[in-house]
Amino acid sequence: MLITWQPQESFSDKITHSVTFYDSSNKPLWNLDISDHSILLKAASEISLQTDYDYQLWIRLKGYPNAIPIALLPKTDSKEIARNALFKPQNIALLAISREPTGGSQSGSPSEILYTAELNVN
Repeated sequence: MLITWQPQESFSDKITHSVTFYDSSNKPLWNLDISDHSILLKAASEISLQTDYDYQLWIRLKGYPNAIPIALLPKTDSKEIARNALFKPQNIALLAISREPTGGSQSGSPSEILYTAELNVN
């Protein structure tokens, strides 16, 4: 048996953009650290959410009419997901978080958009 191990490039070395979503009282809820190949989704330490729902991240690309589902957001801690190469930061018009039934949107469209943020790509 041959086992090979190849170290992965560290995520934190190449963060190109960061976005924070805030609630109506300006408390942070989630932070997204976007790198060339992945997105780190981090829940704020004092986040208070309804546990009978999931919260889903969506993007709207410039020139594309529909929101695209990206991932269910963690309710605690963080998780890292692969970033589709088609979703270049300069092409993202809007990021949104929706409240969804457990498991995420069943229709492919957001049920109830709660928070939005724009990606600053200077």
